[in-house]
Amino acid sequence: MRRAGALLAAAGLAALAMTGSAAAPAGAASTAAAARTPGVWGWGSNNYGQVGNGTYGELPTPVTVTMPGPVAQLAAGSEDSAAVLTDGRLATWGGAFYCLLGSGASAPERSVPTVLPGLTGMVQAAIGLDHVLALGSAGTVWSWGTNAFGQLGNGTTSSVSCPGPVPVPVPGLTGITQVSAGLNFSLARKSDGTVWAGGRERQGPAG
Repeated sequence: MRRAGALLAAAGLAALAMTGSAAAPAGAASTAAAARTPGVWGWGSNNYGQVGNGTYGELPTPVTVTMPGPVAQLAAGSEDSAAVLTDGRLATWGGAFYCLLGSGASAPERSVPTVLPGLTGMVQAAIGLDHVLALGSAGTVWSWGTNAFGQLGNGTTSSVSCPGPVPVPVPGLTGITQVSAGLNFSLARKSDGTVWAGGRERQGPAG
């Protein structure tokens, strides 16, 4: 059974509102927050290594997570996690279902943060149930994972075969300033204030 996700926090969490730190959108049954320092702590469900300290299994108390560089923003999903580094690189770790780690493979899972090669200039990451969004500094959005409801924004609802999916730009989507990933849908806010949506429309989440 797939379990609820890990909780992530960075240095200064207790004083987050006073430090000017960037807060990440909450993942499924999890939360994330980041200060602009390399210090990250994690705790909670860790069956797939999603806490990121190199171990597996429940972690009821916070542990230090070694990051590959200073962190600008964190995102926590139900079984995987991501961090945008201050130099624009993106690190992922946890379960590899539907190629969620962005490596193009469904295995192995990773219990430590690992930088994705070839993906630079990132400013934000968001994790849905089984898909991931990454926002680039140029206003473009990259997506990967499952696409059963069109949540990747590529104009199809084609089933995703894995190995295979790697981060690819969402076609026709430019000028984006913020992204958010729900369970099976995605949202992107443009610089003109409009919000673009895609994915499952049950109960109206896709607008």
